[in-house]
Amino acid sequence: MRGLIFAAAAVFAVPAAACDVARFADPTSEYGHNVLGDTPEWKTLTVELPTARIGGGTGKPFTRSVTLPKGRVFEDLQPRCADLDGKPGREIIVVESSAEGGAQLAIYGAVTGPDGIPTLGKIAATPPIGRRNRWLAPAGAGDFDGDGRPEVAYVETPHLSGVLRYWRLEEGALVEVASRGGFSNHRIGETFITGGVRDCGGETALVLPNLDWSALFIARLVGRKVEVELVAESTDEEVIQRARICRR
Repeated sequence: MRGLIFAAAAVFAVPAAACDVARFADPTSEYGHNVLGDTPEWKTLTVELPTARIGGGTGKPFTRSVTLPKGRVFEDLQPRCADLDGKPGREIIVVESSAEGGAQLAIYGAVTGPDGIPTLGKIAATPPIGRRNRWLAPAGAGDFDGDGRPEVAYVETPHLSGVLRYWRLEEGALVEVASRGGFSNHRIGETFITGGVRDCGGETALVLPNLDWSALFIARLVGRKVEVELVAESTDEEVIQRARICRR
């Protein structure tokens, strides 16, 4: 069974609230890339559900963890939950990094364990950036092009080239939908991501600074192209927050 964690009740279901059921554990300095300031890298991803039904059985507490092998870490602030397959339930979105290939976006969910019982595992991932100490910053997930299928977006190397990329989960693989350069959403040492998803009148879009942080833009996915709209020649926190709640 190729689950997506949070899929059917017969597997195990994550509540629709914030992603407080998934967490990182086992901090490490193994990778040693300090792009997130005081935030450590992590070795383990854990999901804890207060109740879950397995194979239609009685609900009971459910905990599963994945620990990465040597040379790989979760280089991220926190796990994120989003529906990426359009079915009931949500998947877990994280950033993984390796000494060989740098960062990649990874999707975790329910997979069949050796005993035939659903467990936590990696469903899909983007190709790694290809170089150590190269990072990507998640920007958000949603139906950005309005076609009924969700996408997940990130900014690749937000401190260097700043390429915004959209991906869609299709048949167990992440397929790139569109990309456009010139954006950022993180500065080295910060322990937060700037901007994010906004939903105005049914339109889901992203609010992002440009690469040199001199202006704020709205990025829209139109077909397989990324269109942009200038919001302000400022990236002050107040300007960003107003844009995210659809105010100028």
